[in-house]
Amino acid sequence: AGISYFNQAIDKNPADAYAWAGLATAYIYYGHSPSPTRDVRQKANAAALRAIQLDSTLAQAWSVLGMVKAYYEWEWEAAEQAYHKANELNPSLPWNHYHYSWYLVLFGRMNEAIREHRLAQELDPFGPAHTGWLGFLYAIVGEYEKAIAEAEHTIDMGYEAFGKFILAGTYMFMGQNEEAIELYEERVAKYQIPKYNELGFAYIVSGRVEEGKEILAELETKYDTIPS
Repeated sequence: AGISYFNQAIDKNPADAYAWAGLATAYIYYGHSPSPTRDVRQKANAAALRAIQLDSTLAQAWSVLGMVKAYYEWEWEAAEQAYHKANELNPSLPWNHYHYSWYLVLFGRMNEAIREHRLAQELDPFGPAHTGWLGFLYAIVGEYEKAIAEAEHTIDMGYEAFGKFILAGTYMFMGQNEEAIELYEERVAKYQIPKYNELGFAYIVSGRVEEGKEILAELETKYDTIPS
């Protein structure tokens, strides 16, 4: 639906750089869905480049270009340059700090990643992703108290299923696998969330290999690609 609306906006005003940047972003998120079409990368890239062609000062356009380069094309230097360009043009764009943070995670630059993620949270304190995933970064570096605090904050914000996902992931990092499994199973039962790979991974790590294999088999029958 989002892609359709952006296309309608572009039909009405083909010179609207914001609409092209929005379309590129929509394709990026569609690409993160369980079964995206194979042309998502090309469409996201084309829309981002069109936005920049129309308005080279539009931070959102450079930001989404960074996402394309990082998530789909693995052109790391070009991705970082695009994220930097977006920050220069608009340092108050929370989603650019967020996505740049996860780019930094890929290269183990965790101090920088946490700094960028905290900027995203400061700029958009009511965005659950900026709080929950910040907690996950804290878990990665072993700052478990901070990780749990951010997960609980996410729950308090009203995003219980997501917050418990982050909390369960933190427990996995802490080696408390059974506690993590309880939370994953609760999410499946309470919110009708598909089992996905985190529960299967937790089963396997805990020695419950057959249960993990059952989830893998279920995913393989439902999706062309395994969702992440």
